[in-house]
Amino acid sequence: MDTGKSSKLYKPTPIDNDALLPYEWPGSYFIDEEEIEAVTDVLKTRSPFRFYGHTNEESYSARLEKAYCQKLGRKYALAVNSGTAALTVALRAMDIGPGDEVLVQSYMWISCPMAVVLVGAIPRLVDIDDTWCIDASDLDRKISPRTKCVMMVDMSGAPGDLEGVEAICRKHNVYMLEDFSQANGGKFKDKYVGSFGDMAIASHQYNKNLSSGEGGIIV
Repeated sequence: MDTGKSSKLYKPTPIDNDALLPYEWPGSYFIDEEEIEAVTDVLKTRSPFRFYGHTNEESYSARLEKAYCQKLGRKYALAVNSGTAALTVALRAMDIGPGDEVLVQSYMWISCPMAVVLVGAIPRLVDIDDTWCIDASDLDRKISPRTKCVMMVDMSGAPGDLEGVEAICRKHNVYMLEDFSQANGGKFKDKYVGSFGDMAIASHQYNKNLSSGEGGIIV
């Protein structure tokens, strides 16, 4: 349709791509001699299995769990093989299964609703606000008698209203599970992400800022 106005195609200003970190797999750019030395150390002990082997030294997995507990003020931590496994185990620990409903924000990674389906529960989407995380007001409206857990996902490096969501979960007596995979090390006000709710998980997959190639943690 001719509106009488000239139409110009928007052309972005060129940028120096060499000055930016590649978008793909940022975790790989923090692998250096320290990581290589740690892997070599495990192989030298001939004890790649964390629970027993040729050494009585504390495993790297156990050290990781203790570090998370200390950093986040959590009582327990469990290292697992992936973020998806962490979500699934956390939901199982909350005794969530068939007939239960888990509220998940509409902008998230596919593993979040997939873990809900894996335990036989029903994922129900909640709108997001300007933080790209759960909209607390929409969450308050959507909690039903079938709701057993709210999954709060800290997306794209920034947390949402963690305190507000936590308060709503307490009000309705439902679990809060925080997924802080994409904001690991960040804070909401003066508290680290991962320290909110009943349980929290993080993925250590290749594309995360804290990466082991693959892996996960439950706290």
